Amino acid sequence: MQFDQKNKFSPSPGPTFHGKWPQGYVEANRRIYDFELVYFAQGVTEVITPEGVFDCRAGSVLIIPPDLVHCSVALSEVERWCIHFDWFSDCRGPRTVSDVFVYTGSEKKFDAGLCAAMPEGITMPLARRGDPALLPLIGSYFAAEKKRANLLIRQGILLQILGVALEGGNGIARSRSMNPLALAAKNKVDEKCRDFSLTVAQIAREMHVSANHLSRLFREQFGCSITQYLIQQRMEIIRGMLYDYTLSIAEIAERCGFSGSNYFCRFFRKQTGISPDACRKRKN
Repeated sequence: MQFDQKNKFSPSPGPTFHGKWPQGYVEANRRIYDFELVYFAQGVTEVITPEGVFDCRAGSVLIIPPDLVHCSVALSEVERWCIHFDWFSDCRGPRTVSDVFVYTGSEKKFDAGLCAAMPEGITMPLARRGDPALLPLIGSYFAAEKKRANLLIRQGILLQILGVALEGGNGIARSRSMNPLALAAKNKVDEKCRDFSLTVAQIAREMHVSANHLSRLFREQFGCSITQYLIQQRMEIIRGMLYDYTLSIAEIAERCGFSGSNYFCRFFRKQTGISPDACRKRKN
């Protein structure tokens, strides 16, 4: 890949994450302050952006730039390795607000003025099939971080990772365009899912379409119904409340708009297969 030689790269390592998503998981829309390199070690993932959808399979690597609304949909069980970084050690977001990303529905506001600078001559997001050398390098990077190796060692490995990732250019074409109405509906769910009285019909009315039409578009784009996604996001909120041990089950049920704790417990068990109390005990 050709890029402007005026760029004086001095990458600064950021947070890392390694984990799995179950099949069918739909991530909430989010924006990041720095850059995120994602290596997909297993499964099939659609990474959805306003510009298009990237089909990422085992061995794919994706670099997501700052301030880009995006989410991922797991079409099978997915394993991924994520490295946050900036190119010029200039990203003020994590230093100022402590987070590298903000979900659309978060109470926190995203400040685009705190984003890392974009390098010249490199098209983002960058997506390509991974090089076999990439995963061992990523493993070395995670091991160096775990050992709390000094910054120069981590920067050196990060430079190798970025060099391999940039070699060859954009090798993954956008698999399809993104329907803006479906993405807007997802944003509305993310923003308003804390309102437990919200319904799909209300969202459809706000968007001046029928609920059936909106549901069809949503399923075509994200692989699940808008009702299923709304429940998924609400379950994340409920789990967060359950881990706040100052709240009783009855108080959580009331805050979430349920008519009583018995109805809430039946709803929770239907979604998870366990009771709210059992969920709390598992956390411990």
